[in-house]
Amino acid sequence: MSFIITAAIVASTAVTVYGQQEGAKAEQESMKRRAEEEKIAAQARALERQQELGRVLAANNASMAADGQSGEGTPASIALTSAKNIGSSEQTLALSSRLRQAQMRRQGSLARTNANLSSLSTVASSSIAIARQSKEPSDET
Repeated sequence: MSFIITAAIVASTAVTVYGQQEGAKAEQESMKRRAEEEKIAAQARALERQQELGRVLAANNASMAADGQSGEGTPASIALTSAKNIGSSEQTLALSSRLRQAQMRRQGSLARTNANLSSLSTVASSSIAIARQSKEPSDET
């Protein structure tokens, strides 16, 4: 009888550990996919911002040319300062996006680590249960 109980505990442990590991793999892959999707979306948003900036700068240049202003002096200084500010803003947005992607990858890795620890705990608990079961007096005598 004790062999059957031990086999059942071992089988149950194996199924539980396998399920935990597979679930963790799936979550880690999901987080990697989300990070990649975030990267692609961030690139698309950056492209949209660059196109909009190009349209605004072209409109400003056309307006200055229509007013007879050259590309020198105060309007040019304002445009240069504006371009520097936009560059800084773009860098901040890119950094924020990279940080979100890294966080998603860390979440996936953490899920995998947690599953490994949970699996280890399951194996330890099952080992204790088997040890206790084997020490109980047998009903077969």
